[in-house]
Amino acid sequence: MKTSIKYLGIITLTLATFSCSKDDTVPEPDPVQEEPKKDDPQPEDPQPEDPVLEPEISSIRPSSAQRHKTVFILGKNFGEDREKIEVFYNGKQASIQFVKDTLISTVLLPRTFTGQVKVIVDGKEILGPELEYLIKYANVTTFAGSEEGNYNAIGTDARFSTVTDGILDSKGNLFVVDRGNYQIKKITPEGAVVSFAGNQHGHGGFGDGTGDGALFANPYSIAIDGNDNLYVCDNFRVRKITPGAVVTTLAGSTEGKQNGVGEEAKFRRLTGICTDADGNVYVADVYNELIRKIDSKGVVTTYAGSTEGDLDGDSSMAQFNKPSGVSFDSKGNLFVTDEGNNKIKKISPEGIVSTYVGQAGEGFEDGPLETAKFNHPYDIDIGPDDTIYILDYKNNSIRKITPDGMVKTIAGNKQEGDLDGSEDIATFRKPWGLTLGPEEHTLYIFDTGNHRVRKITEE
Repeated sequence: MKTSIKYLGIITLTLATFSCSKDDTVPEPDPVQEEPKKDDPQPEDPQPEDPVLEPEISSIRPSSAQRHKTVFILGKNFGEDREKIEVFYNGKQASIQFVKDTLISTVLLPRTFTGQVKVIVDGKEILGPELEYLIKYANVTTFAGSEEGNYNAIGTDARFSTVTDGILDSKGNLFVVDRGNYQIKKITPEGAVVSFAGNQHGHGGFGDGTGDGALFANPYSIAIDGNDNLYVCDNFRVRKITPGAVVTTLAGSTEGKQNGVGEEAKFRRLTGICTDADGNVYVADVYNELIRKIDSKGVVTTYAGSTEGDLDGDSSMAQFNKPSGVSFDSKGNLFVTDEGNNKIKKISPEGIVSTYVGQAGEGFEDGPLETAKFNHPYDIDIGPDDTIYILDYKNNSIRKITPDGMVKTIAGNKQEGDLDGSEDIATFRKPWGLTLGPEEHTLYIFDTGNHRVRKITEE
């Protein structure tokens, strides 16, 4: 029986298959996948690439250094191909001694100055910590002038008579107060000395005009605004000179002590001068013992001071003794060389006068603010990093006050002379003025007794 039922099932299944509709489609069987032959080449699995090891800087040693000293950069993945590595400190390329995968040995070049380290490895830039550059040296050269005279030429072939001050414009021209020749002269970036304003034959007087047509009576110091207009202290007046050499009188007339507008105002021997970001002019009115402010319309007011003395406090009550130079720092403080008191005073934006550095009595001592001494500090200028530069007149020296409050002598050794050279060899003769140079940590000194413009380059 089991056999008969088996065949009946087969017949029934066959009949059911052939009784399907014409529209029904019989599915095609899946294609048979052939087993690959062992001899056929097989695709290899992709191999993982070696990981890219990024270079890193962990530290620099030492963190402060002077010129020609070795500085090590520590880190990893620098490689050992010196040709693929560049090192910069404060944007200035360093000399590379040798390279290891975890260390780069470099030599610090002169005038690198403080700034961040940057390493380029095979085109990839990595930034590291800041290196403090220690300035230890200075070199003094003669930039222009030689013997006393009135002669325009190139550099040291030119002649001045009693140069007292100068200022750079935005194009790199240095404008010099040639006091003994009653002129403002211009020294181009190429070193050519030319007459800019004032009588070219050295005749003094008072008269507005253009270029050679203007007259100066006793030009002393000079400042500049953001539009390259010059301002000159000319005895009892403040004169303005446009970039086109047009000379006008901004304020002042005859000797006196009076606020007012333009010629109504009166001064007594103007010495130092500077401007602020708004174009206001500030002058040291030395024999009135005052700091005066002049706005762009010629309105003169008293900014600080009262009578002769040595008193800190509110600007209206404070006392100076022969204030001679003025300059602003980046925070809006006005610094004053208080010549007769042998001090540097600070006037805050709120109008408070305080002694910043200096002691009663003459002296010549470097060190912290509390103990440093000067001998008739005359002129002042302040760098973009708020380093303060002082012309120490009777010490025949150039001093500076670092942002951390240390007084240092840059050049000069109290002796009078005209020697160029290193900071301990160079000498000056009764210099009156100074101004910042075109490069970082350079100065122009107006060496009055030598009738020369000197240049100091710090390293």
